[in-house]
Amino acid sequence: MNNKQDILPNFLGIGAQRSGTTWLDAMLRSHPQIGMPRDTKELMFFDCKYKSLDIKAYQSFFNGCSYSIHKSIGEITPGYLWTSPFNSGIYEFNEDRVNIPQRVHNDLGSDVKLLVVLRDPVKRAISAYLHHLSKNRINVKDSILDIGKRFGILHMGFYSKHLFHWMKHYPTDCFDISIHENILEDREGYLKRTFDFLGVAKNYEVVGINKNYGKRLPYKKTDDGILVNQNKQDYLVVKSDEIKILKDIYMKEIEDLETMFDLDVSKWK
Repeated sequence: MNNKQDILPNFLGIGAQRSGTTWLDAMLRSHPQIGMPRDTKELMFFDCKYKSLDIKAYQSFFNGCSYSIHKSIGEITPGYLWTSPFNSGIYEFNEDRVNIPQRVHNDLGSDVKLLVVLRDPVKRAISAYLHHLSKNRINVKDSILDIGKRFGILHMGFYSKHLFHWMKHYPTDCFDISIHENILEDREGYLKRTFDFLGVAKNYEVVGINKNYGKRLPYKKTDDGILVNQNKQDYLVVKSDEIKILKDIYMKEIEDLETMFDLDVSKWK
């Protein structure tokens, strides 16, 4: 496979959204032995664009990569993780997403490596809510408990369900699953482990490791909840009692992740 048109990824960053994947994308790009689509994050090929683009179009995103230079080639689309129809009667869910792991398996094979970063699901849901608010998809008066049933705001946070769905197609040794809050305490250690998992030089020193990436809507944390300012007016967009309800919603999910996947989620409690 020396022809650049034949190049396909041997790793994917599949999620989760709002969990530091923009930082991870920047860190991986800086490694000389890792090849990624030039200036493009979130190709969304296996979810949103699978019906409109063919595999040749997908390969074209990797034209700048070379097997003679790059030991690892891949892309990060954090929406790929969102695949389980769990509780889809309650939460808005496109059933076509169920097929994402099978599509990846069909096109990339059984050996692709899968990077997963998970964030406290309550904080991730709030971050997703603020993201959609900044995009004017929702209104400051929309309760996170109601509007959160749309756009995957709450549904994406049931990580164990989505991971189990992926694991119908890939064995556990294909996955590198890490916790966002733990990464923040040891970014260098996390990157060394990730580089080793991807089969590239693990001692490469990355520039900008502590830089903040990605955009977010400015907000304030108060005893009453989360405040944002729009048109010079403060709005209480996520109330403290709603945050407590979110914690209840995800309580069992957090326990499942800890027991079934042996993950250190102590910072979420």
